[in-house]
Amino acid sequence: MYGVLLVGALAITQESAAVDWSALARADIEAAHREISESHPGPVDPLAPDFGERMDAIRDRALAFADRAETAMGYRAALLSYGAGYSDNHLGILVGIEPERHRWPGFVVARAIDGRTRIVRTSEAQGGLFGAEILECEGRDLDALMRERVFAFRGVEAREVDWMRRAALLFLHEGNPFAPPIETCLFRLADGREADIELSWRAIEHDAWQAELAASQGGGETLSSGMRSFGEGRYWINLPNFNPDQDARLALRALIDSIAEQADELRSADVIVFDLRQNGGGSSAWGREIALLLWGRAYLNQQNGQLSAVDWRASSANADHLEALVPRIQADGYASVADHFQDVADEMRVGLTHGEALVRFQSGTLVRPVPADGRVVVPDMIEAVAEEVRIENPVQAQVLFLSAGSSCASACLDFADNVLATDTASLVGWMTGADSLYMELREIVLPSQHARLGLPTKVYRGRSRGSMEAYQPEILYTGDDFSTETLQEWIEREILGD
Repeated sequence: MYGVLLVGALAITQESAAVDWSALARADIEAAHREISESHPGPVDPLAPDFGERMDAIRDRALAFADRAETAMGYRAALLSYGAGYSDNHLGILVGIEPERHRWPGFVVARAIDGRTRIVRTSEAQGGLFGAEILECEGRDLDALMRERVFAFRGVEAREVDWMRRAALLFLHEGNPFAPPIETCLFRLADGREADIELSWRAIEHDAWQAELAASQGGGETLSSGMRSFGEGRYWINLPNFNPDQDARLALRALIDSIAEQADELRSADVIVFDLRQNGGGSSAWGREIALLLWGRAYLNQQNGQLSAVDWRASSANADHLEALVPRIQADGYASVADHFQDVADEMRVGLTHGEALVRFQSGTLVRPVPADGRVVVPDMIEAVAEEVRIENPVQAQVLFLSAGSSCASACLDFADNVLATDTASLVGWMTGADSLYMELREIVLPSQHARLGLPTKVYRGRSRGSMEAYQPEILYTGDDFSTETLQEWIEREILGD
């Protein structure tokens, strides 16, 4: 994927109460709905016949929130509910209006793999609650509250990793008028006693809460691309970002150059750790280049095996978007990807003149027309080819793909598809994120200028990893400290047997 990720926020402050936030919310939701209808693959996807019906239900629910939106925060919640309704981390809305202050009850929680939620960080006043488990709140179990108060507005309920990543938001009030602060919870205290306690909410600055959250997870390191040794024959490769800004792009390019220079040494090493913490995706080309340097195209094609294709939604806006990306992709050094995007844009425009809603490329080659049932057709020449001699894995090293404390998503998952298909690699830490088959984002500023829509423009066909399917770790990390020091010690002790 070479789309734009929904990161950052528009530089907008809350305006006066005279603004008709309800009308703005309705207009933005309707505009987003039209954009999806005209440029998303879903409405014309023969393998998703209920997509249009779901769209309308999602819009109606969001409009019901919009009708009750009297403030900027009501507007924000209504727009977020529309994006969250699709349960797709590639389709969403980023609102540029943030509350001036958050509110918290003086503690931060973490949800463990087994589903238990406990307090892992407290203010000085709430220190007695450290380590307590929260059993229920207001007489209801936490799963139900997560669905109503968190997943109704952000995240993807179907992604297991989101239940852990988003758990802390249940006890953060961002001004959402449709999810007021929880009043009471039942705790199992550190000494084993159970107690109903009324929560004491207080203001906290956004940066201060982020610092509390980071501290609860081991310090909140800012990772950058790079490679280091951590013992004889052991290499640790940080890949926190496939959507780099200019400085990060230079670091990532320098890392790839180092991998190219040391490829033989890496292949014969004892251990390679690919550390994908904080990697939420970006361009698949970065990860693909690294995989090709180490394993080679022939071996990766053999391991991935399955024949696949990509169907692009044909629209003038999508064609213009892809064409505008070409110079950036060329600047990243991926001329063949840039040429392909130009070809897709050109064929979209041709397809539109013939009334085609989808344009298919299979192995980089145009396939026209797209089969009415969406299936991937195996060319006769491929069916006739006899099985070739099996290629041995050129990488002798034990390869550990580390995902922990954050969600490996989008282009990070594409990298996982390549690495984990090899026969010496394993996932350790957490399960990865998961994504739908709708990819390649285009970003659209909505009419109010207060929000942006992230819109997928293509759909995968025949991908071996299914829609919203995560990779599960072979070795599970159950701690709540995600610092490099702690995770390296865990790998050395539990996996490498030091």
